Amino acid sequence: MVGMPMINRCRERQIELRRRIRKLEDQDRSSDDSRVDDALLNLLNSVCASVSTVGCIYFKRWSMPDGTAWYKVGATTNPRRRDAEQNVLPVAAETLACVDVGSMDRARALEAAIHGAMDSQRITDANNRELFHLTEEQEGAVMEAIKALG
Repeated sequence: MVGMPMINRCRERQIELRRRIRKLEDQDRSSDDSRVDDALLNLLNSVCASVSTVGCIYFKRWSMPDGTAWYKVGATTNPRRRDAEQNVLPVAAETLACVDVGSMDRARALEAAIHGAMDSQRITDANNRELFHLTEEQEGAVMEAIKALG
């Protein structure tokens, strides 16, 4: 997961490259130096923009052999990686909804709010404290709420 240290390093590198470009502009620099520095800054700007603005909230269901279902609402910067990490049970997870909400701060806040609303449905005897039993109506309500965020 991408954290604040990476975002801060990214921003520091942006500032450093901008200073370097300004310094080279003040000096007699070759056009090759200029293109390389400009290209680096453009690349860094795009990487920093994606790092600081990615935050997804997802809703998953595991349909168990006994007919019960386990649900999870979570936050991630990389839904594909998260899918691979969570498919460790004997049954595969089905992603019911996944929406980019613009930042991990927002995704975590939404995740906490949804967890709070579903607290009475929490599976208390599971190793993962973020699993829930839901009725079909509750599943539909959570799915619609998450999809409406997109």
